[in-house]
Amino acid sequence: MLWDGISSKGLIPESPLFIDEFLDQYEWKKGAKKTMNAARYIDLLAVVGVPPMNQLFPGNDYIFQDDTSCIHRSLAVIKFVEENIPERIDIDDKVAKMDDIW
Repeated sequence: MLWDGISSKGLIPESPLFIDEFLDQYEWKKGAKKTMNAARYIDLLAVVGVPPMNQLFPGNDYIFQDDTSCIHRSLAVIKFVEENIPERIDIDDKVAKMDDIW
């Protein structure tokens, strides 16, 4: 699985992030399946998402979009995004927001 951002100034990070490689930083019991959860997704955003977005767009002139994964819609992730990202496309309002982008 990959995570990546696409912007008018290039990819965020500069190349796609393999989720399995990102998850390698955590300790796992032998034979345990490596899984993404809300806390790890917040770590991902905090390390490889928000800093490059803020560097590429110092005036916070960007809109963040993710999908409807239950991880992305968890209260902890929503709070992190609200506190660290200037604007997020509301999945319920996607059509109107996408018109602004195109």
